[in-house]
Order: sequence, then C-alpha cells, then structure tokens
Amino acid sequence: MTHLRRISSTPPRRPPREKGLPQGNPLLWGSDMTASYRAHPLLDPLFPTRQRTAARFWYASYGFSQAAAEAEPYFVEADQYIDELLIPIPDTLKQRLKLLPETRKANTFETLLRIAARRSSPRTCYEAQRKLYLGKLLYDVDHCRSVRDGPRHRCIFELLLKQTLWSGNITEKEIEVRSEVEPPRFGHRLLTLVPKTSGEQCWRFRMRRLPPRNGEPAIDVYRFVSRFKGEDDPAAELSDGAVTLSDACQRPMRPRRNGSILSKMIRRGLGDPQMIQDLLGAMFVVGTRRQVYALERRLVQALGGPLRWRDRVDTISNRVDRELLDTHAATSFQVLKEIVDVLIEDPFGASPYLVPIEIQICPLEAYIGTLHDSDSANHFAYKERQLLNQLLPVHFPSEIY
Repeated sequence: MTHLRRISSTPPRRPPREKGLPQGNPLLWGSDMTASYRAHPLLDPLFPTRQRTAARFWYASYGFSQAAAEAEPYFVEADQYIDELLIPIPDTLKQRLKLLPETRKANTFETLLRIAARRSSPRTCYEAQRKLYLGKLLYDVDHCRSVRDGPRHRCIFELLLKQTLWSGNITEKEIEVRSEVEPPRFGHRLLTLVPKTSGEQCWRFRMRRLPPRNGEPAIDVYRFVSRFKGEDDPAAELSDGAVTLSDACQRPMRPRRNGSILSKMIRRGLGDPQMIQDLLGAMFVVGTRRQVYALERRLVQALGGPLRWRDRVDTISNRVDRELLDTHAATSFQVLKEIVDVLIEDPFGASPYLVPIEIQICPLEAYIGTLHDSDSANHFAYKERQLLNQLLPVHFPSEIY
C-alpha cells in the first residue's frame, strides 16, 4: 500500500477587486465583468446608454447587412445555449431567469432589433439585445477555420503521436486502482492508491508503458485523451465494481455544438474564436512526478523541438505558477500544462500552418483527486464555479434580473 501526501483542498483564490470598476452583480468579480463587456459590448445591459454612438451604429447598419440574414438560423441555437446554462441551477431561480415568450418567438433580425430599440421593458429589450449578439457569435464560431478544421487537426495530431511517441516496444495491460481519502490532518490529507482490492472507489485504466530511452525511465501512461471543444467527454462505465474510463471522445449528438467555445470567449473576453489557444487539447495521466517531466521531454522531441513550445505552467513543482491558472481553478490542482504549435499541411494551400494544441500532464494521484466528488479540484466543481461566477452574472446582470 502506497501513501501519497496531498496538499489539502482549499477554496479557489479570489483576486482583489480593481478600483474604480462598477460593482454590478456581487457574484461577478469586477475584472471578469469588465473584460467580458469590453470584448462583448452587447452583453452589457447599459450598452445603449453607456456607448450611445456605438449603439446607433450597430442598430442602424448591422441589421441590413448580408451577414445579418445569414445569422438568423443561429438565434434558435442562442436560445438553446441559454437554456443549457440554466440546467444546473435550482428550479426556483430557473423560473425567474428563463427566456420570456416574446424573446423566444423572435428569430429574425428585424423583430429582435425592433424589440431591443423600443425600450418598453428593460428585460425584454436586454434579452433581444443579448439574443442578437449571441446569434452573431455563434455564426462567427461556426464559420471559423480553426473550428471547422478542428476534427481534422485532431486526427493529424493523433497520427503524429502514433508515429513518434507510441512507436516502439509498448506494452499494455489493464490496471485497477482503488482510492481512499482520509480526513484532513494538520492541513494535509492522505490519498491512498492500492492495486485491485475492495475499496470505496475503484478505477480501471488501460495502461501503456513506454520503454526506457536514452537514460530516461520507463513511463506508465494510465490515460491519454485528445479532445476538440464541442465533443462530448469520454464515456465512463461501471462494471465489476470499477469505473472504466474510456480514452475516446464521443461525437456530439447535435450537428453543431459550439456552446463550450462560446462560453470560453465570453469568460476570457475574446471577440474572435481564433484567439482561443486550447480548441484542441490532449491530456496524459502518468504514474509519478518524475514520469511527468520524462514524458514532457519525449513530447518535445516528438513535436518539433523546444522552440515550438510556449506558455508553460507547472503547478507540480512551482507553486508560483498557480497564479497563472484560471481564477477559479482549485489551488490543489497539480498539472504541467503548455501550448505546442504543431505544423500541419494545408490541403488547399501551398504552405503549411501552425495549430496550437494544449498539452496537460498529470500524475496519477493528482488526477484521481479530480475524480472525487468531495475534491475542490473536481472538474465538475470547477465548471460549476465558472458558471456561477463568470457566465450567469454576465448573461443575467443584476441591473435587469
């Protein structure tokens, strides 16, 4: 039995509020609200009065453009996006925030512009204004080259790994790991990992062992997942008392599923979907901390050398790097994360181009912690914090709701 000591789970850090920012909704931190409204002015409930010239220009000219007519099918998707945001919240609050019937029925530019401009009801005007802009953003996402080519980029990336990292004498075997979390003691807690015995929670992995190479140790890769935003998370199945975690992402059930990309643009204050650096990502779960850095060196050799890598964040060895993570990431989250620019041939052009891919490498013990419901590093808890603190206050401002 191996005992691995972890730093205790603590609430995510909250940055100080910048001076001079409007208070707004108390759930929304000033920096988040300012960045979102700066990049997405039509989500600001005070846009018509705060930016009168811009509002007159937008309402007077954009509604008559060709892009306005092409974006109309995306208004229904904008309503679906708002409905999905409200799924996790309590029913009483959901009833207060759900779309008004008048807004839901309006699916043309002319109708939405007329509702937004008449100023009869602040909520009706704002919902029409928000729907106009969300439809525009969803149109932009669906016609973004890096989004449309994302599945092809993922296939090329996986083929490149197959030719480099996964080549050679690689052994595979099924491993079951049981995890238990003891109560915190002296600010720390113990997470126990033991092979295939009875226990509280048992996880089944298809482990791949990379052989030693050039003085480097063997690397046990318990899990590898490459995922493009918009694809469903890999499936998890319960059988024989163990949860089997699949490595393959699921195809989206709908033809378009751009809600996660839209949410990231709004949370990060990005006006262009091409500015998102982690549309395509890959996660590796390895056995030990030493193997994390050994795998990093192998990936650097396989994917073009050190000059292709940037934005390195290491919360495993360098606690200072925790400040570089998302504001709502748990302080106990341990990961080595960086961006690699992979050169990909353009089938319709004469020159290849670079595609950014986010690489995350986690030690097994830290990754198991993200699967525990009681852990603040749990992925679903992280997404819930983003929803409550960043998305809901922007889409449902206190000035209106």
